[in-house]
Amino acid sequence: MPKNPFEKIKISKVEGEEKKPEKEKKEEKEEELKPWIEKMQKFLESKRDVFNTFAQDASLRYIANTGFYIDFKKGEIHSDVLWFKEKFRPEEIETMVEWAHFHELSHFLEYAESPETVLENFVYIEEKAKQLAPKVLEIWKKKGGGDLPDYLKKEIKIPPKDKERKEFEKITLGEKLAQNVIYRALHRFYNIFDDVSVNSLIRRRTFKFEENSKGDNLVKKLYQEKLFPGTDFSKRPLHLQLLDPYLRKEMIPEEKIKVSSEIERIRKKISYLGEDYSEIEKFNQELIERSESKERYSRLQRILEPIYLDLLFKDLEKEPVPLPSQKAEGEGEEGEGFQIPFEDDYKDYEDNSPDQFSEEDIKNWTEKKKEEKNKEEEEEKKKEEEDKKSFEEKEAEIQEKMDKEWCERNNIEYSLLQKVREIEKEIEPYLEEMSQFWRKIVFGYSTERELEWEGHYKFGTRLDINKLIREWPKIEKGDVSEVKIMEKRIAKEKLIHKPEVIRVRLVLDVSGSMSEKRLKILREITVLLGRSLKEFNHYLGSVRETTGTKLVADLEEWIFESKAQKIKPLAGDDYRLRNWEKDKADFIKSIGYLFSTGGTTADHLALEKIEKSITDSDVERIKQGKLMEILIEITDGGSDNPELTREIKNKLKEKGIIAKAFQIEKPSEGEIEAFKTTWENDGDGERVPDLSKVLPALTQFLKKYLKDVKL
Repeated sequence: MPKNPFEKIKISKVEGEEKKPEKEKKEEKEEELKPWIEKMQKFLESKRDVFNTFAQDASLRYIANTGFYIDFKKGEIHSDVLWFKEKFRPEEIETMVEWAHFHELSHFLEYAESPETVLENFVYIEEKAKQLAPKVLEIWKKKGGGDLPDYLKKEIKIPPKDKERKEFEKITLGEKLAQNVIYRALHRFYNIFDDVSVNSLIRRRTFKFEENSKGDNLVKKLYQEKLFPGTDFSKRPLHLQLLDPYLRKEMIPEEKIKVSSEIERIRKKISYLGEDYSEIEKFNQELIERSESKERYSRLQRILEPIYLDLLFKDLEKEPVPLPSQKAEGEGEEGEGFQIPFEDDYKDYEDNSPDQFSEEDIKNWTEKKKEEKNKEEEEEKKKEEEDKKSFEEKEAEIQEKMDKEWCERNNIEYSLLQKVREIEKEIEPYLEEMSQFWRKIVFGYSTERELEWEGHYKFGTRLDINKLIREWPKIEKGDVSEVKIMEKRIAKEKLIHKPEVIRVRLVLDVSGSMSEKRLKILREITVLLGRSLKEFNHYLGSVRETTGTKLVADLEEWIFESKAQKIKPLAGDDYRLRNWEKDKADFIKSIGYLFSTGGTTADHLALEKIEKSITDSDVERIKQGKLMEILIEITDGGSDNPELTREIKNKLKEKGIIAKAFQIEKPSEGEIEAFKTTWENDGDGERVPDLSKVLPALTQFLKKYLKDVKL
């Protein structure tokens, strides 16, 4: 059985197909493509969750078909099987189907985030085309000896875009063609930089297509062999010589592109606010890849668009006036259309581009999403007002039933779970603050730029001896023109994956001096950590396939008085093997230990057991940045043995563990002195006399050390 489901499917041409009616040809083509459609549909269904997570829209469905279009009523994106079959080898198709969907969804994601900007840019291009059309007509008049041909003076009617308006716009055929020339050029201009942006986004947000991965190399082939074949751009129209290298160099940075001397001169003058942007890579990086669409369009309009349009008009002066197409052979009527300037240069790009959905689709998609959002907000508000009480009652009943079943299954008192729910409500502002913090880490995705040796080049900074030996016969013969034996250090952006595990060890004082107010703070701190780490793990799980991250967070809990006891164990470093239900049950049970007190303050016993549990392997992983260990002690007083506590705490720090203690409320002078000895004098302790400020202090501490966590 072939490894790739597309491998053994073949399509044969139907003999005499061109003589059949269009409907019949379409039906035959669909019948022939049926095996391909079935295979591709199965693949699309297997990737639906991945696509929808990427698009942040769970409602979408993906359909294999014989054309590219969007069914807005059903929420379906239809893709053309034949397009993929004709452009890629069977073993490449699955990967390229996946990438093409990421590419298109990246566009839609950008549109959904800022629909007004996208619609405004469409309007801007249309208005610009109307504004500059007279300049195109002047060029055509000049080429025609001072006047336009009669066929370009013919008046036509353009139907209104606004459905409520009935009157048609009257315009000459020449004006319409001139507008089309400008519109098409500007559409390509902005589409190129949209593609630079979304392709960069895919590399950053998907593990499979990160830079220099197998998937990324397949994508490079599309741009290298089909979209921009060859590296000599010097014979192309000037405006495309300026434009196309921005996308080609972004996708295939290792190949140098040749352009005309005029374009080289122009490129050296490109600047913005005093900054030199003659290098394409710098322009892409600083003005295109990282900017929001509104800022991107604004900067392009100010920096590059005027240069691009000047070159377009220069190119038009070299092109003939558009002529009507010749009559079709064997027909009495004149063939439709005109010989449009730069038709071949534009058509090859448009046919091979991954952007196969029409601009009308994009407009409709954007407007539909905007309408849906407004409608959802209105319905939500209305529903909340009408059914709030009944809904809350029903929800409470369902939740209570589920909670009781879960408690029975895990041998937990239902009243304990209720108390945890009450604590969650009381600390909601802090939970939300930590939730936003986790989302920033998980959905922001982190990258870093590293310098790597790459070769081979004629000129560089390091000689590759092995390559020199292999190329020596050519060098001896004096044939050195194609000898490339040097390496360069190239800056590359990569997704960061560190650490792989975060462990938080919570050490809680339940000695006799802990009042009910102080115990309440312990319970709130524990619920804050447990709930927020659970949410962090949930976010991580939703992006594992697109980022490749192994990161998982874990919580261990200890209590101490005259003795020490572990009340919640670690759940394990491998998220795939972790028993998540047991971990949740262990956490709920641990809260039950925080309602009573007794005994002295032997915190050294808990710290000693934790110190002994840290293995040599753990220490090595901490050094490598793969493991982050955080220990937090919450106490109201001193310590039975301050010197021993301090000694063990310092051993933990020597192993790379971040250790911090919070002394809460207003202890005695002796307890304050003991706390200073064990923690504060070393900069590892913080006194928080006001109980209302304990949770904010803990939240800030976590943010301080976890802000550098990167996926």
